[in-house]
Amino acid sequence: MTSPLRSEPPRVAAAILAGGLATRMGGRSKALLPFDGNLLIDRQILALAPIFPDILIATAPSRDHAPFLARGLAIVTDRHPGMGPLAGLHAALVESPAPWLFAVACDMPFLDADLIAGMAALAAPLVEADALVPRVRGRAEPLHAFYRTATAPIAERCLLEGARAMSDLLARVRVRYIDEEALPALAATKSFVNLNDPGDVSAAREAR
Repeated sequence: MTSPLRSEPPRVAAAILAGGLATRMGGRSKALLPFDGNLLIDRQILALAPIFPDILIATAPSRDHAPFLARGLAIVTDRHPGMGPLAGLHAALVESPAPWLFAVACDMPFLDADLIAGMAALAAPLVEADALVPRVRGRAEPLHAFYRTATAPIAERCLLEGARAMSDLLARVRVRYIDEEALPALAATKSFVNLNDPGDVSAAREAR
């Protein structure tokens, strides 16, 4: 999604990572799963659009792109298909129109716009870090985090070496972790809930 009335390049953009096989969901794209009267992708766009003038969706070359194009999303396809979310992040980093990119998994139904905006405000001025990653109760959340787009070559090197975990990238870049003390909203948010299988969907519907 691109605003036609922008006088200067944005400092941050967003990418929804939607290239997974979703085998535990029967192979259906999780971005297109119905949840609480809407599709997951529409819920995420609703949260992200007020913050980011540009939203990309990183997906597999073999996926049906029509539903994403119909929503005005810029499509980027994995350059290393089958290598998980790091491959999607890499593709989005290469294509990002901004120096910082918020990367989020497509299966998070409760994105907290206020929390993400607060993180964006921390990321944009950073000069001595390549990633801004929330850590909740000691657990890092790399699929709800900001990455400097200049890290694309490092992500590609990981993939070429067969290091496909998000933690492999984090081990090679300068990371600023933020916790509940630095950003109190982290403690109370459901933004990090993700849906891996039908059981998760049922539990999330009960908890909404």
